[in-house]
Amino acid sequence: MPRLPTLMLPAVVDADWLLAHLDQVRVIDTRRTSDYLAGHVPGACSFPLDALLVERTDRSALERLARASQRALASRGIRPDEHVVLVDDADGSAALGALMCELAGMTHVTVLQGGVTRWSTGGHTVEHFPAMPDHSDPADWRDTPPRLDFLATIDDVVRVSTDQESVLLDCRS
Repeated sequence: MPRLPTLMLPAVVDADWLLAHLDQVRVIDTRRTSDYLAGHVPGACSFPLDALLVERTDRSALERLARASQRALASRGIRPDEHVVLVDDADGSAALGALMCELAGMTHVTVLQGGVTRWSTGGHTVEHFPAMPDHSDPADWRDTPPRLDFLATIDDVVRVSTDQESVLLDCRS
């Protein structure tokens, strides 16, 4: 699979961009398995996030989440150096999946804007069967450390909330 130069990797792409680059990326569908089987971007692998979600955000919980994400990605043959595009049904799970990929140690992570809905309403075909993996063994993640430095833990949030020189920005909608 040809690779895109790192500097050209957008954080969010539209359906036409994905169609033009399908042979250069791995597509990961973060929806429930039943939704994935009802129709997905051609070649996408199913990666429902339910089993990986955590309730705590202290450092040890995030380390466990990163390692569990690495195992789940490896079991699907996804290598840490691949460029992945995460797809959802516009519910935000692709963004959460992107965060999990980055936490696991990936650096080439993109989200499809509008998800499968935007893909199919744009006239692009969907598949209704599981993608056949192009690997025979799990990917090797042994030399890929988790990236825990970009995500705040609950302890970080508490510390910043009482620090007079820091600003805590709540971006929930």
